[in-house]
Amino acid sequence: MNLGQRMAINFMYKIILFPTIIFGAGALLPSQIHYSSWIPPLLLSGFFILIGLFADETILPMFGNEKATIQGALFMTGATWVLPFLVPGNGVTLLGAAATGLSLGMVEYGMHGWLLKQRKTSL
Repeated sequence: MNLGQRMAINFMYKIILFPTIIFGAGALLPSQIHYSSWIPPLLLSGFFILIGLFADETILPMFGNEKATIQGALFMTGATWVLPFLVPGNGVTLLGAAATGLSLGMVEYGMHGWLLKQRKTSL
């Protein structure tokens, strides 16, 4: 599978799961996560998708699935926690950010495994 095909499938995977998890975390943990509207979590999803598409083709092959997933989950936790400081009117506790980041990391772990397998078969 070539780079374009991998990125297209990765994009489709992320565009479905990232917003679902981010919006879902807000719905399941209303005392930990509050968004002022639908725009901040959508922008957060888009930011993670954009970064993830490039990181999955650069960081992932360099560090492997476990390290890359941990790095990504920590990054997404930090970015989610920082959101209220950058966009007033939103509220995310550290626990809410960690739940979001860990959930995103868990779904990424599976995708990372698939991406690494596809890279090996295309070489």
